[in-house]
Amino acid sequence: GGCPACADRPLKTATRPDVLAVSILGSVFGVLGALLLAMPALPAWGFGAFLVSNLAWLVASARQRLWPLHLQQWVFLACSLLGLWNWWLGPLVLG
Repeated sequence: GGCPACADRPLKTATRPDVLAVSILGSVFGVLGALLLAMPALPAWGFGAFLVSNLAWLVASARQRLWPLHLQQWVFLACSLLGLWNWWLGPLVLG
């Protein structure tokens, strides 16, 4: 199976150690963010973990020139910042 025209071209993967490390960091903090957000008492920590994940994926996607993933992470970063504002910063600043 597979595409005969593509058989001689390897898939673009995170084989560079620095990109692989940043990708793993993004994955771990993404999972952590999901788990923390699922706990009603810890939503701000979940958005904080997502923020770290978004930043890691922005670096990894830029280094690999994966522009659709990069754009998606900018949107997710905005969502993480909004979540942090709603659950932590806003109440802290506005009372």
